[in-house]
Amino acid sequence: MSSSMFTTSTPTATEVVGSFNAGRTGPPNGSGSFDGSNDEALASFTPEFSLMENRSLNDDNHSIGLTSSADRFNRGTIGSSPTKKTCMPGGFFWRSKASRKVMSQDVASVGGASEAMISVSSKLRMSGRDLHEAAKASLNAGEYAKSLSFFDSLREAQVQRFGHMHPSVGAAIHNVAVVHLRMGNNEKAEKLFAEAVAIRKETLSSDSLEVAASLSKLGSTRVALKKFDEALSDLREATRIARYKAGTNSKLGAQTLCNMAYLYFQSGELLAAEATFRDALDIYRAVWSSDADRDSCMAQLTDCLCNIGSIENKRKRYSQAISSFNEALDLQRGVMGSDHPRVIATLDNLAFSYSKNRDYTAALSCYKEMQAAQVSHYNIFSEACCETLRKQNLMYEKLKNLNGAMETTQEALLLQKTMLPPDSPVVIQTKEMLESIQKKMGRQSSSRNLRHI
Repeated sequence: MSSSMFTTSTPTATEVVGSFNAGRTGPPNGSGSFDGSNDEALASFTPEFSLMENRSLNDDNHSIGLTSSADRFNRGTIGSSPTKKTCMPGGFFWRSKASRKVMSQDVASVGGASEAMISVSSKLRMSGRDLHEAAKASLNAGEYAKSLSFFDSLREAQVQRFGHMHPSVGAAIHNVAVVHLRMGNNEKAEKLFAEAVAIRKETLSSDSLEVAASLSKLGSTRVALKKFDEALSDLREATRIARYKAGTNSKLGAQTLCNMAYLYFQSGELLAAEATFRDALDIYRAVWSSDADRDSCMAQLTDCLCNIGSIENKRKRYSQAISSFNEALDLQRGVMGSDHPRVIATLDNLAFSYSKNRDYTAALSCYKEMQAAQVSHYNIFSEACCETLRKQNLMYEKLKNLNGAMETTQEALLLQKTMLPPDSPVVIQTKEMLESIQKKMGRQSSSRNLRHI
């Protein structure tokens, strides 16, 4: 669902939850949650969506976009803007440097991925374990074609080794489906997730977390395909398994609630969607401090807040949206830093909320911070930065401060000259903005002179 409403992101080992391990299906401990050895099993339940989007100030009814959670932690292409498709002190969060494994939010561990060599191409051979890690790294980096090639090679190797009906093959097919979902190949992803569900039910247990993980992804995919009845059935079954295995008040329970909330949202039930996201938020608040991967849990909590904020914007409850986005922003900075794409997206949506609430000064402040974060993150003044500059100038106009707009645009032009060639489209657009502002100032001056005659 993407990420992050919602939120759907560069993972460090602790910014995203670990890989799904097909061999771990033990019962919950006495507290109703899994012990540390089973925390990785929660990975595949992370919602695959985000309700947040690039905001347009000219359209009150701007639709909420669907985005892959891949964008939740990845930097993406240099110069691009975040995809349409998240308070504690910033220094409070810790990150472990111990693990060198590449983590991915929704990838299943393939039980038979050993040191045996696998041919990826005529020139490339890797061990199964290294191939799995390379596939996850490519997925995290948004290199979907490469990731798909790696995961598919691993799937073929698992089929050759174990035959089609084996848990490792089910996990491998699940991973191939994840990549197709990230690529927007929803029909292909649906078919593969359904196949993974069938294999996992046959080779494991129908109440295993592995089955629930694939059901959760299958349901999310069917929501994207507008197959709401089938999606509801899948997500209900995944929720039942999650509650049985991990308890109602667990991170896993919160993740399944988010998937249900997304279904409600896509079917137009905004009140039900918001209420369900709030239920999930309450669980995240209760469990994050004791979670084995607090950064990842906190990131999911902020995604939930952003999803709530996006629904509040949709309902034109801008003051409430401002509160949700502000809380998410404080927490995101603590986990991700001040220039992460998720922070940039939240600033964009927060500024939109402020502008619709007619607090143009606060909106302007958000856009200024957003532009600085974009330049810092992408190391270039991109077209996305240029669009943010336009939004700043619109706020200056609302504040009747064309001098401020001119000064800000001139500063941007000076910065661009240190990064871009003179004939860059961004430089040309910025010069056109400056000319437009100067013309408006000239008209205002002429109007004032006429009034004094």
